[in-house]
Amino acid sequence: MLELKEFIANANKLFTIPDICLSLNELVVKDNCSVEDIALVVSYDPALCVRILKLANSALYRRKAQVSSIDQAIQIIGTDELCNIAVATAAALIFKGVGESRINLKDYWYHSVYTAVVAQQIYKQCFKQRQGSLFVVGILHNLGLLIVLERMPYLRINLSNYIGIERRSSRFEKQKLGFYFSDVTTGLLRHWNFPPGLTQIIEDQHSFSDDNPSSLSLHVAKKIADAALSKIEPMELENILNEQESTLVDIDQTQLDEIIFFADSNIQSVIDIIQG
Repeated sequence: MLELKEFIANANKLFTIPDICLSLNELVVKDNCSVEDIALVVSYDPALCVRILKLANSALYRRKAQVSSIDQAIQIIGTDELCNIAVATAAALIFKGVGESRINLKDYWYHSVYTAVVAQQIYKQCFKQRQGSLFVVGILHNLGLLIVLERMPYLRINLSNYIGIERRSSRFEKQKLGFYFSDVTTGLLRHWNFPPGLTQIIEDQHSFSDDNPSSLSLHVAKKIADAALSKIEPMELENILNEQESTLVDIDQTQLDEIIFFADSNIQSVIDIIQG
């Protein structure tokens, strides 16, 4: 079996996060950090500015007034979440073509972004509050699969074993590699100084309970994304969630239909934004 620590260290050498993301991380943890300070750092990367403004004006952050400046975007999104979005979009660009010759990347990114959009909506619907970090967690939750593809060109990977309704049990990953893809994801994100709370959600994605609403929302979102990717019909609760999951998440068919409609309506625009 592979040595996980060494595997992650080598991945960190291969995939490095842009300096601007490190600068934002450093700013956000400072007590005296201002909106102007963050806006100044973001302004050094015009492409990042554009992505943030597009997200702030998207359906994910519904506002009646048009957001036209980074200062406004930060006030809407929040400093912590803006930093997380910067890292997530940077990662999406860094890994944009990784695995292209071995898996259907369009399906991979569709599933990841669908999970991100749905996880945010599930949390809002079930727990009556916004958890914006779930959008970022959803995008990044399966990044380890791409890292393994890049680091292990000899390993045979069938994407349908990991996303979609034919997905194997998470134990399949561990039996094949000696660790989960999520272990690789969280290891790299820790090298990137990603917030511990967010890496913990990704680490806990294979378990879920009613006392861990973020991981529960991510888990359910992945199953809905599996169904959407595989185009199952009809998209009904009993066809997607088991009895325990349905009880814990406590949503009805009407709510599920609204979440799916929202995701279907926005998925392609969000993919276009995060991939530049």
